[in-house]
Amino acid sequence: MTNLLLKPAGSRARRQRFVYFAAGAALLIAAGVAVVAVMREPSRLPTTAQPVAALTVTEATARRASWPMTVEASGAIAPWQEASIGTQIGGYQLIDVRVNVGDRVRKGQVLARLDPALLKAEEAQLRASYDQAEANRQRALSLQASGGVSDQDVLQYVTQARTAAAALAAKRLQLRYTSVVAPDDGVISARTATLGAVAPAGQEFFRAAILDHLCRTQ
Repeated sequence: MTNLLLKPAGSRARRQRFVYFAAGAALLIAAGVAVVAVMREPSRLPTTAQPVAALTVTEATARRASWPMTVEASGAIAPWQEASIGTQIGGYQLIDVRVNVGDRVRKGQVLARLDPALLKAEEAQLRASYDQAEANRQRALSLQASGGVSDQDVLQYVTQARTAAAALAAKRLQLRYTSVVAPDDGVISARTATLGAVAPAGQEFFRAAILDHLCRTQ
């Protein structure tokens, strides 16, 4: 009788263990299936959109450069402006001619020279006259205070000294004009100067094409 009561209890325990085992196995199978499904499913992480550049900037170093430009034209090149070069004093011999047609000249360059010998002699005479007039002026001024010379005589001596000074300055200016110089940069386009000739005042010796004033003619 005792064996009959114990047998059902053992059978019931075995059934419970079987149920627990089956439930555990089912859980393991379900977990495995879930892991496989997750591994096979593609990643659903949100992707951030790459920013699109609105403006492309290139950095460069500034430098100086020449931009060549060629202009093609046909025709003869002629001076738009010519300079007439001559003498401002007359009656003196031309003793030196230093340029010819086609020569380039610079502003202030000596192109020809007149004989200054006569002018230098005249300058010496005028210098002596000025020295005498200046001495008379100073003597008259020194005597004016004591009444030895009248005011009218003093004025006359002062005027003579000033006149002599002006004549000497004019002669020295004429000496400067014995050198005929170029008024500007250019090219000698014509020459009428003749060595040894005695030219009147205002006679043209040369013509020069000014380099900054050239133009094209048809």
